[in-house]
Amino acid sequence: MKFYKFIIFFLIIPSFLFAKIDRFDTLANDNKCLTFHIENTGNKLLKTFTFDTTTKRPKNQKAFSSLTDMFLIHYDTSGVHSVDLTDSNHNGVPDYVDSVAYYCEYVYQKEVVEMGFHSPIGDSLRGGSNAFDIYLLNIGDRDLYPDIDGGQDHGGAYGFTVPEFDIPSQVGFPKSISYIVIDNDFSPRDSMLLPDKRLVQSFKVFGYDGAKVTLAHEFHHAIQMRYGLDNYTGSIIAEMSSVMMEMVLYPEIMDYMQYVRSLFKNPSNYPFCTPSPQVGYRYGIFTYFIQKKYGMDAVKKIWEIIEIGIPTYKAIQSALEYYNSSLITEWKAFTRSLYFTNSRGNQNQYFENANEMPEFSFKNDQIFTVPSASYSGKLLQFEIRMDRTIVNNPLPLSNDTLIAIESSYDTLALFSQNTYGDDFNAAVCIDNLQNSVPIFVNSPRKKYFQLSSAHNSVQAELIEFVGEETYAIDYAFPSPFRYNTDDAIYFPAPENIEIGKKVNLRIYNSALKEIFNDQVPISSQGKNRIISLDLKNNANQNIYFESGIYIFEIEADGQRKVGKIAIVK
Repeated sequence: MKFYKFIIFFLIIPSFLFAKIDRFDTLANDNKCLTFHIENTGNKLLKTFTFDTTTKRPKNQKAFSSLTDMFLIHYDTSGVHSVDLTDSNHNGVPDYVDSVAYYCEYVYQKEVVEMGFHSPIGDSLRGGSNAFDIYLLNIGDRDLYPDIDGGQDHGGAYGFTVPEFDIPSQVGFPKSISYIVIDNDFSPRDSMLLPDKRLVQSFKVFGYDGAKVTLAHEFHHAIQMRYGLDNYTGSIIAEMSSVMMEMVLYPEIMDYMQYVRSLFKNPSNYPFCTPSPQVGYRYGIFTYFIQKKYGMDAVKKIWEIIEIGIPTYKAIQSALEYYNSSLITEWKAFTRSLYFTNSRGNQNQYFENANEMPEFSFKNDQIFTVPSASYSGKLLQFEIRMDRTIVNNPLPLSNDTLIAIESSYDTLALFSQNTYGDDFNAAVCIDNLQNSVPIFVNSPRKKYFQLSSAHNSVQAELIEFVGEETYAIDYAFPSPFRYNTDDAIYFPAPENIEIGKKVNLRIYNSALKEIFNDQVPISSQGKNRIISLDLKNNANQNIYFESGIYIFEIEADGQRKVGKIAIVK
């Protein structure tokens, strides 16, 4: 019991910081790292762990030293915490334990030797040696049944890092030695229990991949504890840095993508000014952005400033000032880069796998109508919002498109954590009003963008796409459409119908049975005017195509196009 209370004393975070957070995000597992909310899962710790009465640490059946003896891996060979006992090299140690020992050495080499972060090795023999201790325990799977008092752990944990107050320091925040607990197998059979009693898989990656990213993540928490953590706002930069480390050390695994999906889908749930671990998970891509632009020394500089006692947000600002920049400057560049992902990713210079990231959701998506198209909202400090306004052009031009990326930039409120919501109004209009900005200057239908906010803190980054000359085509493509490689079928648009107008699309199978009939809008793909039908992403779940030849018919304003398309399942 003492062990449990000891953890809570150091790691507890004010509950109001979670006010806007959906703890059980269906797109992401917010139980991944329990370092900063372990108090919510102490039930399982107390029930299933065996503790050493002297050290108050978990107690496993066996231990194995890594090659350099810097790491001691604690594991069980029987019981609920047992690892897989497969021993391919016949050295008497399970392969999973061997592998964890190897990955620990690799992570140390990268994060400490090559990147130059503080080493967390050495704990005054608390785990049986002066090595850094890694405990392999079954923390990913849920409790099967509630306790007598109704408590039930939801499961889903990849790992956590436990601090122990042992390092005297004259400056800065409390610094500590630590140890790490990670899951004993990262099994695809492990499940977590949602509040509505649904069961979902605990992990997004499994087996050795789970161990790799968790060690990269948690070992950086151990490093952070040698610098010291601001108890009030420190969890956000801690998780931002640890998620970034996964991305840098194991870019091919992409477990972090679950948080990218969550942020891009529901950005208002995760304003950057809210210093919680859940927000930190999602903004690991911001720390990655910083190191990509300025090198890992820029991230290390943040931690060196935190080490002398500067709170989190001020430390980020101070580190960027060292590079003659600022948080506002980098936030604008970062949020702009978030637009260029997935099919928009051809201009993204900071995320190599931008084409695999989802597209950022628009809060407001509107068609311009004379004399103006307006929208409004409220933003917390450094909250991200994207809005799109489409202005129809006469044929043969494609439409003009304005992307406005808004954030509220009151750094004093951010630093003091006296955050507030700033109301704003924005409009695309035909009149050059006060404080408006000309847009689409090379377009035949030039417009103006206007933005105002109650506290004058909201600003917008604008991305403009001016319409290009487009052409009508007479064929559908790709033909054949292949489910394993293609996303959508593009049908030819009628000759004289403007982009944005809806037309009737019918599709028939080879027996001339109608299988699709709907109103769909004309858009452009490259310089072709087309009608897009998304099949791969299940946008139209009511249609089912087998391999074969299909006939399509398109009608609008008395015009009619007929053709064929081949589909390969």
